[in-house]
Amino acid sequence: MLFDHPDVVGFAREGKDEIPGSGCAVILSDRMAAEKTLYVGTRHAGQEWECVIGGHPSVRVADDGTLTGVVSDGGLSVYVPRSNA
Repeated sequence: MLFDHPDVVGFAREGKDEIPGSGCAVILSDRMAAEKTLYVGTRHAGQEWECVIGGHPSVRVADDGTLTGVVSDGGLSVYVPRSNA
């Protein structure tokens, strides 16, 4: 879990190699919209992930295994690999 901001927290799961499309990144806000960068693993580098709750654009996982997702005011965002959405 990443507690680098008093109003926005996030956590990620890399998933398992033996389960294609596994992994997720979750961002929660108690009052303000924000961006958060989370590590999802270098094996996901270059993949496009989308928010399955909707309302946010897809994001691409960087070469270092991180993605930067957004969350709305008082919202929840759940990003998963596009093939799994």
